[in-house]
Amino acid sequence: MNSYDIDGVVFINNEIGGLYPGPNDIIITGRSYEEMEETTAMLHSRGIYNNVYYNQIKFAEKTRQTSGFHKAWTLNRLLNDGVMIHGHFEDDEIQAEVIEINCPRIKVIRIVHDLTEKENVRRPFNDRVEFDDTRTPHDVARQRSAAHCDWIRIPLQEALLACDYCLDRVIAEDK
Repeated sequence: MNSYDIDGVVFINNEIGGLYPGPNDIIITGRSYEEMEETTAMLHSRGIYNNVYYNQIKFAEKTRQTSGFHKAWTLNRLLNDGVMIHGHFEDDEIQAEVIEINCPRIKVIRIVHDLTEKENVRRPFNDRVEFDDTRTPHDVARQRSAAHCDWIRIPLQEALLACDYCLDRVIAEDK
């Protein structure tokens, strides 16, 4: 599995969209837990239902560097718990460097462009999106016409909760 950042990777801008994580991949974002509602709506509107690990720092207090530390900490926790992660897709050079220094077991794949604002910018998402909170990643992969997958069967609401709870649930059901 791989991990993906959101801003500049999964979401580049309104015209271009961004990269799509595979059905077994995860998203580790620098976005604050306070941005969960609009982030979830944006991801669902694009058919992305992967597990998302949010930054636990308040929006007004986070920086590019603290977001990098959040990503490195999350990657290290997953690796130490036995989750195999091969690479992390990142566009922010500051965050990429923090991850490389603090999580040397992960290969950082740098996505290079100047199409996304890198400073602390809130990106409201106003499109009304209807979705079923009980869909599992397996159901999403099937809807995308993907091959049968071994995703963990966690209802989406549980998968998107705060980092510690989400990690514990994923690891508990992944074994």
